[in-house]
Parts: sequence; C-alpha cells; structure tokens
Amino acid sequence: MKHQETLIVAQVIQHSEKLNAKRHIIPAHMQDKWQSLMKQVDSLKPSINPITMRKSVSFQGTLDDLNALLLALSTMNRLVNN
Repeated sequence: MKHQETLIVAQVIQHSEKLNAKRHIIPAHMQDKWQSLMKQVDSLKPSINPITMRKSVSFQGTLDDLNALLLALSTMNRLVNN
C-alpha cells in the first residue's frame, strides 16, 4: 500500500470507530447507510492487523474510492452529532 493510501485508510478506520461508538444513537433512517459503510470499512481492517507480516487488503478500490469512503463516513459522523 502506498503512503497516501495508508494515511487515508487510517482516517477511514478512525472515523468508523467513532461511528461505531455512537451506533446506538444513529437514527433508524440512517441504519442501512451505516451498515453499508461498515461493510466497506471491514474490507480494510486486515491492512491494520499487526499479526501478519504481509498485509493484504480485500478492498479493491482506488485512492478516489478511499477518499469517497472517508467523505461518506465524515458526513455521517457530522449528521449523527447534530
């Protein structure tokens, strides 16, 4: 994984953890979107697993896809906070 991608993956995981901590206050009309975003984030989680030496990721998107996921998580986080 390239340095830029690694930074974005870290931000995506950070935002997903914030949302996961607030999952009990996510409105019902946003639950489907939240679950969809969490499935996308789950495909990134092997990239931060410290046990394996070779970090494989099942996420097959581009840097733009990672940025879009980060934006979607940030937006949802703001909506949940308001």
